[in-house]
Amino acid sequence: MPKKTGIDEVPVQEELQNEAPIEAAMTENPENPAEQGPTESEGKKKEVPAVKVQEPVAKKVRIMIVQDVDCLICGKRYEYPTQKMVEVPEDVAQILVFGKKAYRM
Repeated sequence: MPKKTGIDEVPVQEELQNEAPIEAAMTENPENPAEQGPTESEGKKKEVPAVKVQEPVAKKVRIMIVQDVDCLICGKRYEYPTQKMVEVPEDVAQILVFGKKAYRM
């Protein structure tokens, strides 16, 4: 027996009446595809081509050290004395030049 509430007299059903048929239907006839075995189309897995990813090669550049350098960049330690010409990766050279510790050759 539906209850009527509010000005519009809209029928509202109780929650307990709705839950019982749903739970019974779920336990009697499982429609869940995860519980059933794989179908023929799902049984055959698509082969994914293997792609070999190459890391970009860091271009080395020569820089002249102006001040003593003792720093850690990208997990690698760099220690250079003043007035020494060294080859470092391009990104490290950019950091040192921006920090006015070195200049490019």
